[in-house]
Amino acid sequence: MRHCSQNKSSATGCAPNELKPLNLTKDSSWISIRPRDLPTRPVRTYVSLKGDRGFIDLTFTGASFGSFYKGATPLLRADMSAHATGKSSAIRIEVEGFRPSEDLSSALPRVRRAFAACADLIAFIVSTGNDLTEWHLKRCHARIRPEN
Repeated sequence: MRHCSQNKSSATGCAPNELKPLNLTKDSSWISIRPRDLPTRPVRTYVSLKGDRGFIDLTFTGASFGSFYKGATPLLRADMSAHATGKSSAIRIEVEGFRPSEDLSSALPRVRRAFAACADLIAFIVSTGNDLTEWHLKRCHARIRPEN
């Protein structure tokens, strides 16, 4: 998700801290969110809302699932699970899926639950940030300098 720069608001036509409209493909229910609080190093971390599938993923790009699973699993709550997502790993909360083409009155409660799960994952990473950051730093250090 892109946002207006505080220093260049006049060039973009946005007020400071105002979000630009999302550029979505028609009928797409996948949205990626990365608040400033989420780390970009040692790996980029963001929340991916996969509305049609009902998956809300806190994604860690390039994190090997085997080592990620060992490091993240002890921190997870009962409603969370660890998953491999392509070349990344994720902490997932499952909700009831939705599609943009659905009637608003029936889809809105499910969309709200999905965004509440996004907020929950963001709060989770902020609250456990030190533990997950230490795990990532150890993982990246081990990859750069393998121990003998």
